[in-house]
Amino acid sequence: FVVGLMAGAIITAGVSSYGTTLFTSVGAMEKADAAFLMSTGYMTFGAIHFLYCGFFARKFSPKVFAIFMFGSIIIGLAILIWWTGNQIFAIAAIGLFFVALIKPVNSLPVLFLPDLFGWKDYAAFSAFVMGFYYLGVCISQLTTARVMQFLGGSAALYYLIIMAAISLVALFFA
Repeated sequence: FVVGLMAGAIITAGVSSYGTTLFTSVGAMEKADAAFLMSTGYMTFGAIHFLYCGFFARKFSPKVFAIFMFGSIIIGLAILIWWTGNQIFAIAAIGLFFVALIKPVNSLPVLFLPDLFGWKDYAAFSAFVMGFYYLGVCISQLTTARVMQFLGGSAALYYLIIMAAISLVALFFA
């Protein structure tokens, strides 16, 4: 579980920190448009996804929600890779809509831990797991920037797809 959460934290930190840079460096998107897409679009899309994540997880199970979440993120990142070739703003927005499903990643402990361990030691497990989440955020700051700097923005998208696949598999087996 913690491996999946760490990989998810790498994605959320990478997209939040370097999304604007990605859109301006990989493509011909203007800085103002990239900032608008990340600040307004990404946050609005994330808020929409937060509204239903608890209901979805309880209705179908946290595992099904995690599979849906990371599968959608992989689709969104693939759309963004496609966007690098055609530079159509609407395609970037659609890709970001799917990628914004990463925003509820920090709610996964609340959804998963009671099913995995019960409520008795929830506080201890939650604190422990969130430590790994923030370790993933730190790893993202070190790795995502380096991938973008040395290999380019498209490579960073592939890197994030790998992280989403790791999360999907790890949470599937949690």
